[in-house]
Amino acid sequence: KAGKWRQTMMKTKPGLISVIIPARNEADSLERLIPMTQESLSSYPYEIIVINDGPTDGTRG
Repeated sequence: KAGKWRQTMMKTKPGLISVIIPARNEADSLERLIPMTQESLSSYPYEIIVINDGPTDGTRG
């Protein structure tokens, strides 16, 4: 069954990949994570959504 699934997925055109990053007080981590994610997904249509809740370190969402 796994082989059949792989064949089907390879024939299907990829859709938009959504990367959702929860980030409260993660400004330093995001400076590294977002460029790495962009590079990894550069061959695909993607969006990066950063969600934060009341940061105190300047993290922007």
